[in-house]
Order: sequence, then structure tokens, then C-alpha cells
Amino acid sequence: MGTMGYREQSYKEWAPLGRPEASYQPLQVFFLYRLGRLLELLVHGQAESDWMRSLLNRAIYSTFLDCIREGVGDEAREMLRRAGLQSGNG
Repeated sequence: MGTMGYREQSYKEWAPLGRPEASYQPLQVFFLYRLGRLLELLVHGQAESDWMRSLLNRAIYSTFLDCIREGVGDEAREMLRRAGLQSGNG
């Protein structure tokens, strides 16, 4: 229960839903949740060393590409913008 509540809270904080959550496909929600969690780890300094930060950045980039592929690239870009990162595309 604690884990699901934490994941939901993370998603609600980071994901800028432009439409009702029910209108997203399950895979879209999955990747938005994942991106939100990774951004949360980055922003709150959970990467304690350079190699951990590098791995986290790679995971964020990969998940960002997954979001684009699944049709939620605009939402992912907004999440990156809110985290103070650039998506490289506007």
C-alpha cells in the first residue's frame, strides 16, 4: 500500500495531465509514472555519485523516448521543463 501511494503521489506531482487520467492508455500512464519517479530521484539528489547520476540521466532519456513513442511526448516535455531540464525540442 505504501509503495502504490508513493508512486501515485509522485505521478500527481510531476505529470501535467492535460486530459482526464482515464483517457490515457495503460502504457502511457506507466511511462509517465516512471518518468515522474526518475525525475523525483534526480531533483531530490538521490544519485549519490557521478556514475549513479549518469545512469539516472540515461534512464530519464530512455523513458522520455518511450513517452514520445507512446504519444505522450508533450506531457513528458512539460515534466522535464518543470524539473528544470530541457527536452532538446523546443
